[in-house]
Order: sequence, then C-alpha cells, then structure tokens
Amino acid sequence: FMRVANIYFLFIACLVIWPWSPKNWKSKIFPFMMVLMWTALKDLFEDMRRRRDDDAENSQRCFRLKHGSSNHEQPDFEEVTRADVVAGDIVYIGEDEAFPADLLLLHPAGDTEAFISTVMLDGETSLKNRQAPSICEVISKKCHKEAPEDWQAAQSVQPEDGQPFPWAKLKAQMLRFTQSMRHPGLEVKFPTPTPVLSDVRGNVQPRGNTEEALVCSYTETNFLPRGCILRNTPWVLGLAIYVGDDTKTRLNASTAILKFSNMQMNLNNCVRGLLLALFAICGYATVMAFVTEGSIAADLDDLPESSRNPVVRFFMFCITFYHVVPMSLYVMYEMLKLVLAYQVNTDKQMYDPVRGQMAQARTAEVMEEMG
Repeated sequence: FMRVANIYFLFIACLVIWPWSPKNWKSKIFPFMMVLMWTALKDLFEDMRRRRDDDAENSQRCFRLKHGSSNHEQPDFEEVTRADVVAGDIVYIGEDEAFPADLLLLHPAGDTEAFISTVMLDGETSLKNRQAPSICEVISKKCHKEAPEDWQAAQSVQPEDGQPFPWAKLKAQMLRFTQSMRHPGLEVKFPTPTPVLSDVRGNVQPRGNTEEALVCSYTETNFLPRGCILRNTPWVLGLAIYVGDDTKTRLNASTAILKFSNMQMNLNNCVRGLLLALFAICGYATVMAFVTEGSIAADLDDLPESSRNPVVRFFMFCITFYHVVPMSLYVMYEMLKLVLAYQVNTDKQMYDPVRGQMAQARTAEVMEEMG
C-alpha cells in the first residue's frame, strides 16, 4: 500500500459493500484482489530468489583446520560450507576467494603481506594491504628455518611440470604452521563486535603468558572483513573471530526496504492530483443534487432513505466516478516491469564472458531507472 492508488481502490472496495452502492461489489472487489495478488506473488518471487542467492552464498565451500585435532591426533584440513565456520576456526582462503567470516590474518603466502579488495564493503576499487601480527611472523620464520625449500615453494604455489601445485604439499606446510602455533599455543582476545569498520583491536599472546612484553596487539591492518576478496596473493591462513550476524558486514546491513522508483513517486503525485479533482467533482455534484432537487435532480422522496444523507450521496458519486483512476493502468504498469526485467536477463549484449553469466534484474521495481 505504498501506492496511493491501492489505498484509493481499498477505499472504494469498502464503499461498494454497502446496500446504497450504485455498483455491484463483485465488479470492484474481485479486480482489486487480483491486482493485490499479482503484486504479492511478484514480490514473493523476488524474495524467494534473494533467499536462494543467500543460500548459494552460505553453501560455498572453504577449508578449515579439523575440529578436535589435539596434539596427539593427526591434524588435517576439512572442506566445509561457509555456514559451518565458527569463531576460533583456522581457515584457508585461496586467491580470488571471498572471506567467509571476519578473520584475523595469521599468515599470508610469501611471508610479507596480503592484498584484499573491499569494493563490496566500501566501494573502493584500490586494493588494501594486510599483514599478520608480529607474533605470527615469528612463527612463519620458524617454519622457514625448519624446511626452507618446501616452505618457500608453498609460498609462491608455482606450477610443477606444468601441473598445479600439489595440494598435499601445500597442506603439509600449512599444518606445519598450525602445529608451530600449538607450542606453546596462542591466545587471541577480541572485544564485543561493533559496526565501525576501523574499530578493530585485540591481543594475541602465548598461552598462559603473564608478561606484558609478550602481548602482541592487532589492528585493522591485520583484519580480513567478511565478503572481501583476496587478490594478488596465492593464499592466506586466517582465524575466524566474528561470524554470522557478528561480522562487520552484517552489523552495517540496514533493514531491507521496498525499492521505490522516481517514476512510481511521480505516478503517486499524479494520482493524488486526480483524486483531489475527483473529490472536488463529487462534492460539487452532491451540492447540485440537493440544490436542483425536483428540477434537474431527482426528488428526495423518490430515493431510498439512506441516499438522502449528503455524506452517503457524496460516497455514491465517488463510486460512480470510480474509473477516473483506472485499475488497468496499474496492471499494465506491473506487467511492463516484468517484460523489461525479462529483456535485461536475456540481453546478449550484457553477457559477462569471464563469469559466463547474463545480467540479472534482481528487482523489477526500479527497472525504469535504467533509462
């Protein structure tokens, strides 16, 4: 009912059910119900499509260090859905992959820094550099000393003999790093999540540490926000600190509102003008019906008792002149939006050869805004 015309149609539907109505109620209520049903089904279809996109996003896969991998068990990485990632998980993210949660960068491939794209978060196209906390860099150097050749090969992930770098070798070096973190172990402390993107603070320290000198703080430069994409970096290891609704992305997400195009706003203004003119004409007709009683207008004694009331007579004229705002206009308006959305979805000139996807009109409410 954000459309003024729908409020007017509901007003008329409430009037025609009275016995003094000059029109049959079926001819007004049934078409109005069909218009509402059409709009509701269209919105339901778009909501279901958005829900499907959300499920597809949450069902994407990533690798995390298997739960329950104690010092006496053989550790390993397992493939899980992003929805299964919980706080405290160590996850592996490959190049051009999105982060499934807000992560603390533990190790970037190359032992230097990682680059991320935050265009989905703040709209900036320039890449941001991220570094691991200094205490994690110490662990990386330790791994490099233990197996310099294997560790260095895993950092660049260059193809071997024309074949992709073996996953088993890469996994072995990542497990070497995680095992080094276990001795003596690390404690990560982070505060209650906040929606401010730059408000990232916490501490990383050896487990059971009581010395202030061994406490390593982390900031925004060590933070990988959910939804951002890893760029120009073969892989990273990250620790999930905020997941689900606690992530920065979700905390900054506003409540979904119905999109309203400029054309719809202009149409509402036009309908308001028509209704003002309609009510003025109905008021004038009501006055003239009583002024010209017995001459031009019918005698009141010849009318039903309810029709002798000036308010009822005004409503009767409103029903009579009901078609000043045609319901068919809105039916065709909604159908035209669907046709335009279909043309966008099937336009071959808007095909993306990189991803192999056509353009998708996710909502038909603002199709006319494209020009």
